[in-house]
Amino acid sequence: GWSRSRMSFRGKRTKADKEPANLDGAEEEQEENESMEATDEGAQSQPSLQLDVGEAQGFIAFFKNMPEPPSRTIRFFYRKKEGEFYSCHGQDAIFIAQECFHTMSVLKHIGKNNELPAVAVSPSN
Repeated sequence: GWSRSRMSFRGKRTKADKEPANLDGAEEEQEENESMEATDEGAQSQPSLQLDVGEAQGFIAFFKNMPEPPSRTIRFFYRKKEGEFYSCHGQDAIFIAQECFHTMSVLKHIGKNNELPAVAVSPSN
């Protein structure tokens, strides 16, 4: 089985992170609403990995020629196409789908023969 460590991305720090808690109920309610709005935005902006066949085949060749990573390493590839996000591929993508998203439905297979599993990850994930 997999023995890789879990990773998470850090988002922007909120007022609640920078200052001690205030016992004023109105201010706490406002912060909760702001926090919920940020969560809603993240859910709506889940990135999608869009590669044409040539781009996919080029990336697959590059990916297959990379040296084997050290154990407990997950490789994230920074993408800046139609927004900023990260992608994971191969066994890393399967691990992220299972452990972070808790579903395999986020996996996309790229290449002529759908040979390489991939998952897109937003910085807020």
